[in-house]
Amino acid sequence: RIAIPIWNNRISPVFDDSYYKERSIYWESHASDERKQLWEANMKRLNNKDLKNYSPGEARVLTYMANGPKRCYDARYDTSWLFKGVTVNMSEGIISFIKSYYKYDITNNLQNVSMPVLLVVGLYDFNNPHYLWDAYKSKFASLEYHLFKKSGHHPMLEESDHFNKVLIDFFAIQGMLAYVVKLDLMILRRTVMITIKKAKLDSGGF
Repeated sequence: RIAIPIWNNRISPVFDDSYYKERSIYWESHASDERKQLWEANMKRLNNKDLKNYSPGEARVLTYMANGPKRCYDARYDTSWLFKGVTVNMSEGIISFIKSYYKYDITNNLQNVSMPVLLVVGLYDFNNPHYLWDAYKSKFASLEYHLFKKSGHHPMLEESDHFNKVLIDFFAIQGMLAYVVKLDLMILRRTVMITIKKAKLDSGGF
């Protein structure tokens, strides 16, 4: 058994007051002036929109895209293509789940996690400073940690080749060679599907 916690939204070990403080400090001290200006311009455009005219899911997507400079290595990266043809469910049930999810303390029993764990974080994820994991990495019985230097919140998208290699090597080291072949095919299929999706969007559809 292995654990691969690639949490697109929960990549920080804690979400208490210290988390929000450190997030602010990391942004102010490490983000370039250009990145900050891009984010401020995005927020201004977002505030000019009346989000009440959008569904909760649409408002969530608009807010997510506007925060690109805090999520992506490339501060100008356009994440809109990720949501083409996607309906984001922000029902009361989903919102309730998200709130309870963030309150859950995942650090409480890390020492009891006996299975190998792969932890992947991005240097440019300003919403979830990578160093917040430093106090917890030693608590894992078996942890393989990777800090992606040219990624933000989604290393699997921004450094996909490097990410795929790390993931496949991790499986191989754990003696799960049978899964490597299956995983390699899954990654190939995903890469092809993403390429086709982007090509359709760039061409206006086939």
